[in-house]
Order: sequence, then structure tokens, then C-alpha cells
Amino acid sequence: MTSYLQLPKNFDTRRLESKFPEVYEKYIGPIFKKMGIKVTYELQPITSVHLHSKMEGETNGDIGYVYTFGAVAFFMLLIASINYMNLATARSARRAKEVGLRKVMGAVRNRLVGQFMTESVLMTLLALLASILLVVLVLPFFNTVSGKEIQYQELIKPRFLLIALGVVLFTGIISGSYPAFYLSAFEPASVLKGSFNARGGNFFRKALVVVQFAISLSMLICTWIVYQQLNFMRKADMGYNREQVLTINYQDRQPRARYGALREALLANPNVRSVATASSPTSNMGGRNIFAVETNEGLKDMGFKPLGIDHDYLATMGMKVVEGRGFSADIPGDTTNGVLINQAVVERMGWKKPLGKKVLLGGLPPEGQPAPPTAQVVGVVKDFHQQSLYNPIEPLVILYRPNNAVLHIKIQPKDIEKTVAFIGQKWREIYPDRLFEYRFLDQDFESAYEADELRGRIFTAFSAMTIFIACLGLFGLATFTTEQRVKEIGVRKVLGASVGSIVTLLSMDFTKLVLISFPIAIPVAWYSMYKWLEDFPYKTDINVWVFVVACLATLVICWGTVAYQSTKAALTNPVKSLRSE
Repeated sequence: MTSYLQLPKNFDTRRLESKFPEVYEKYIGPIFKKMGIKVTYELQPITSVHLHSKMEGETNGDIGYVYTFGAVAFFMLLIASINYMNLATARSARRAKEVGLRKVMGAVRNRLVGQFMTESVLMTLLALLASILLVVLVLPFFNTVSGKEIQYQELIKPRFLLIALGVVLFTGIISGSYPAFYLSAFEPASVLKGSFNARGGNFFRKALVVVQFAISLSMLICTWIVYQQLNFMRKADMGYNREQVLTINYQDRQPRARYGALREALLANPNVRSVATASSPTSNMGGRNIFAVETNEGLKDMGFKPLGIDHDYLATMGMKVVEGRGFSADIPGDTTNGVLINQAVVERMGWKKPLGKKVLLGGLPPEGQPAPPTAQVVGVVKDFHQQSLYNPIEPLVILYRPNNAVLHIKIQPKDIEKTVAFIGQKWREIYPDRLFEYRFLDQDFESAYEADELRGRIFTAFSAMTIFIACLGLFGLATFTTEQRVKEIGVRKVLGASVGSIVTLLSMDFTKLVLISFPIAIPVAWYSMYKWLEDFPYKTDINVWVFVVACLATLVICWGTVAYQSTKAALTNPVKSLRSE
């Protein structure tokens, strides 16, 4: 239960929270202690409910996903910055003479650093303009996919522009820092004499590529496991059959009196397999009630989720009775003398023989007042999920109630539209003043995971973009390497090396870099997914083959990226590369 308090301005909420334990122990603790229930009270600003609240029954966002996507965006910028470093240093040989001449003409290193940093920031600014144009083009598609309504006006708000400018400066400075200091360090004498060697900094550049692929591989593994978990939840055995089950909420008690007539009218259609009622939808049961149940120390108040059903409900939903029997229309006494429980109750109570155990349909009465009806356990229902798989299966006490608030109609999988139209017609005949509103139970089930499906698609798109950007970086390093080794390749070809051997030689250098990223990425991805899966009571296993396949896919992507430059270098006429010698 949620209560709302309006506190004075600048009120110290810690003072109020400090009183909670005292109030709990004095007034609330004694009530719940004998039931084995622990209740906690917390204060939370209403402005933080949307992203920070974990209270049951609230539909809200999750700040964890905001942090996750923020980190992904940062890594994408980092990888893009690394690409710029690699591409800038790949062009260093072409700019070496420019740097040498500038130094001979009196340019100091600080000014050269400023020049290269300015080039980087301007390049990033141009990228910002291009990205804004791209956002304008894809925003309608993004709104459709995400279910949001972001307007173009957001792009011209001062806050957005300041953040964008900050990103430009940060990305420009980070990406331009290494090339600026590296290029400005060239010695003019060696450059102008032609003895300049641009292979300096190889270790740093290769380390950056390792970082790129470690990030990319981690995201690939995480994306794979996220989709495994979502698929696991979609296909998990809920303990009942939710397919082709149509639900209607009666809203109030008045129309329930004519339920019998509606049921008979619906069952006259062979496409309607069965009809039943329950006190709440199977996929979203409510809170808990107090029941006095039999223990070794006598009757004891305990909290359980209640569910009212009629005698057709278990068969309609495909639920199984694993011990005892279900409710029967031929035993009217079940309404007061019998209850069903699920296996979670048996486990919680530690009952070896649950049948016949006493359950008071209410808590123990105050002294001097009459006790509520005493029922006995007549059957044990196999555990089923009362909510989505985000919630554990809870102990459930099932009561026999002939007319309930939610109608469940099981229909045949053929001619669904005609069957629904028939149900709507009969509904309007019997309840002419009531709107025919229905939902399919599997739709409710799917809606519970819509937000995660969306996050999964966005994360997959980010992962694909990250890998693509990392491949651009690898392509830049391949370009740099082949430019620096062109004469070596020419000599090898003159000495009889085949195209295949040269391609293999050049590819092996990059393969080593990718292999080095594996022991970095795998532990990070495993730990991240292990912690993420901890939030799920029911989760998929983290299989070794996911890591193996992801690593192999990364290697294939690496080979495909460098194949063009390696093959191009191997096919180059050695006469052209050696004629200056």
C-alpha cells in the first residue's frame, strides 16, 4: 500500500524516517510478527517514483537502464574517438613534411598542438551537424519503435544545445589529443631528410584497438544473453495455458447475477471450449489476506494471496491438481468447507500431508467474538505464476466462489474473429447496457515484457553500431599498417611469397589484437550479466557456448574487415612499391 504525505517546505525527512522503527515496534510489529511477516516503511519523493521506485504494483521506469544506455553511448563516443586517433596517425606520414616545414619556419610545438586539436574539434562539430540531420530523419521511426513522442523542438532547446556543445568539446579534445601530441613531436631534420619513420606509437594504437574490441565483444555477449532471458520468459511454462483465453472484467456485481445465462449461451457455440470466472486475472493477481492456518502449535494467522474461482476454472486454464481434488458443483459445501492451496503453501508450511489441514476463512477473531468459517484443504494445485516471471510464485489460498469479477473464455484456435464476434453478440443480448470490452490473456502476458523487448531492440542496435564503429577503427589501423609495410610486402612478393601468405601475415597481426581482447571482455560480460540476471527469480543459464560463438563471430568480423586492405596490399605490383629504392 502506498500513502502520500505532504510535508512542509525544506522539511528534514530523515527526522520522520527515524521515528518509523519506534512506531513499527509499538503498533504494527506485534500484529505481523505472529504471521511471520516483516513490513518496512520508506519515504520517497514523488518526483523520483518514475525511475527509482521498486514498490509493488507501480508501473515505472528503471534508472538502471538510463545508466546502461548512457554508458553505451559513452563507449560509442570513446570508440569513435579511438577511430579518429588511428585514422589521424595513419595519415601521419603524409603530414610529416608539413610539420617539418612549419617547425623550420618557426612554429612552436604548442601552436602545432593547438592546430591539430582545433582540426579535431571542427571535425567533431561537423559530425554534430550531420548527426542532427540524421536525428531529424530517423526521429519518426524512433518514436514509432519506442512508443515516445519526442518533438523536433527538443533539438533547439538551450539545454540540448549546451549538452551537445559539451559533447563536441569532450569528444574533439579526447580524440585529437594523441594525434596532436604525436604529430607535433616529429623532428624536422629527420622528416626533411627522408629518414622519418612513422611507426612510432604502434603499441598505443594496438592497445586502443584491443579496447575497442573488448567493448564490442562485451556488448555482443550481453545482447545475446539479454535476448536469451527474454526468450526464456516468453516460452516459460506458466503452469497454465494462456493461449486463446479471452477475459472480460465485470467491473461491478450487478451483471454477475446473469452469468449463468451468458455461460449457457456461449457454450452453445462449439468454438467456445469452456467458460469460467475468477476473482482476478490469472496474469495479475492482487495483494494478500490473513488466514488462520493449522500448524504444530495450533491455528496461526498468516498472510497468503487469495483467489476466488468457480468449479470450471482449473479445467479452463489447464491447471493441474497434484493431490486431492478440485472444486465440484456437486459439492455446495466447498464454498465454506473446502479450500485449495498451491504447492508453495505446502512448502512454506512444511506440511507432509496437506489434505485435511484446517484453514479459517479469515484471521483469528478477537477474544469473545465468533470464529469465521473453518475449511479444510481438499486439494493441492500445481504451482502457477500469478504474475509475470519478474515475481516469484507466492503461496496461494484458492476459495470456491460461483460468481466472480473476471470472466475467462477458452475458445478454439480456428475462426477466432467469428468466435469473438459471437461472444460480443451474446454479451450485448444479455447485458445491453454494458460495453463489451475484452482482452486476450496472452496479450496481458506479452505486455508485461514490452518494455524489456524495446530495451532489447535498442541495446541490439547500439551493439551493432558499436561493432560497426570498431570495425571502422580496425579498417583505419589496417590502412596505416599496409601503408607502412608496403615495401616489406613488395620484397616478400619478389622473393616468391604468394598472395594468400601475405594476406595471412597481415591478418594475423589483427587476429592477435582481437584474441587479446577476449580475456578482457569475457569476465566483464559474464559479471555484468550475472548481476543483471540476479533481479529475475526465474532466469536462463549463462552458457559457455554463448561466449564461444561470440568470440568466433568477432574473429570473423575482424577478418572480414581487414580482408580488403590485406588483399589490396598483397595484389599490389611490387615494382611500384620498390621503384624508389
